[in-house]
Amino acid sequence: MVCMQSYADIAGIKIGDTYPVRIMGVINVSPESFFKGSVFSSEDALKRVAERLVKEGAAIIDVGARGTAPYLKTDISVEEEGARLTHAIEIIREVTDVPISADTQSAIVAEAALQAGASIINDVSGLAHDAAMADVAKKYQGVILMAHADYTAMEGNPVSVVHTSLTAALKRAEQAGIARDKIVLDPGLGFFRNRDISWDQWDRIILQQLSQFHSFGKPLLIGISRKSFIGKILGHANPDDRLYGSLGLTALSVLQGIHLIRTHDVAATRDVVKITEWFKEE
Repeated sequence: MVCMQSYADIAGIKIGDTYPVRIMGVINVSPESFFKGSVFSSEDALKRVAERLVKEGAAIIDVGARGTAPYLKTDISVEEEGARLTHAIEIIREVTDVPISADTQSAIVAEAALQAGASIINDVSGLAHDAAMADVAKKYQGVILMAHADYTAMEGNPVSVVHTSLTAALKRAEQAGIARDKIVLDPGLGFFRNRDISWDQWDRIILQQLSQFHSFGKPLLIGISRKSFIGKILGHANPDDRLYGSLGLTALSVLQGIHLIRTHDVAATRDVVKITEWFKEE
């Protein structure tokens, strides 16, 4: 499998093989999110956490207003999601000029987030949930496309399934005219459930073979932070107890060439990334 050198410039943040691993800090304004430690509601709290994440080393702040964990009931109206997200982005924009990523699958919400100050769109459906999303995403300065089981009918080897899902997402982006150097790919850890193997085994296989996805020639994002498969393996039902497992897998992911880490814990992740990059040096 031929691997092309990866490169993207999303909202002025250069990501790829010749650049340091970047960190995306997570802020949620969705009470239904699986990790309550990432949820902030007041304006003062949003400002404080945004300033802290940037000080700790976040190159991008990812803001979500609707939970996406596939095992939780997270349905809210588009109107509620939009109101939450735009308010949070406007508040965060008051205290930092670091690029803000809007975590949404809705074109209407994405359009509002863009007007509020977001410059990157993070669509966990890979532009498949909302037919209008691709045209809105084209207006952004960066697009993160995730492989998602809900939009992937095929069964079989996890790497092949995720590869097919990401290929389809890239095709949707190409058809919409989204620039190739504005795209980052995410293999969708934690989203593939009810398949022909257990969900934790699925995620392990993807983690073991992350290097297979370099064939796309696109920077790769990984979202490991405090996810449920870590809790299952370590026996930690509470996401509060999953930090160390998250950091261990972060190091292993960096060793396999991951370019962007989405995390709730920026300072700890920064140190793990830095020491792992040092270890990789020749």
